[in-house]
Amino acid sequence: MMFSRSEVGDLSSCNWHQVQWDVQKVSNFWRFIGSVEAHQNNYFTKYYGKAIIKFVKYLTDLKGIALDYGCGLGYLSECLLEVGVECSACDFSEQSVNLVNQKFHNSSL
Repeated sequence: MMFSRSEVGDLSSCNWHQVQWDVQKVSNFWRFIGSVEAHQNNYFTKYYGKAIIKFVKYLTDLKGIALDYGCGLGYLSECLLEVGVECSACDFSEQSVNLVNQKFHNSSL
C-alpha cells in the first residue's frame, strides 16, 4: 500500500535514525514478516513468481534442479514445482523454513 505525502502528514518531528543491520535484526525482521498474516501477501514472488517462470522458460529450457535461495514463504518454489522443476529451498529465517516445510509436507507437488 502506498501513501501520498498529504496522507502521511508532517514527519519532520520524527526521530529518524539509520538502522545498523546485523544478523539478529535481519532474523527478527523476517520472523516478524513471516508471522504476521497481513504481511504474508507482500512477497514479490507471490505476485510475480509465475511471470518469472514464464520469462525464464522463454529464455531457456527450465530443467534440472533449482535452488530458491531466500525462499520466504515458498511462493517461487511452488511455481517451480508446478511446472515440474525439482526445487530445493532455503532461507535465513528458521521460521520461514519451518513454514515452507509445513506447506509442502503433504503436498502432491
